[in-house]
Amino acid sequence: MLYDIDVHIFFPPTMFSLGYDEENKTKPKITLDIESADEGITTEAAAHALLQGVQNGHAHITADMITTLFRASTRGAAHRHNMFLDPLYDFLAAEWALAP
Repeated sequence: MLYDIDVHIFFPPTMFSLGYDEENKTKPKITLDIESADEGITTEAAAHALLQGVQNGHAHITADMITTLFRASTRGAAHRHNMFLDPLYDFLAAEWALAP
């Protein structure tokens, strides 16, 4: 390898930030509907999840169960976080997506 670098991507859920209320003023209704079940997290919780993910060497970093299911079911060539839990998360995401 020419350079010794790591690349990470963070998939934060709804994050209650200073601009969150302002963002919701112009957000399309369909997006508001999709996010309605999302409990959201604080910026501090998001920063903690991001730091933990980087420290653990995760390429795809999540902060809640919904985005963990998304990560497990769409990870492509990225390494699994846990060889036992990730297939379970992948299965649950597929079942959830196919539920009526």
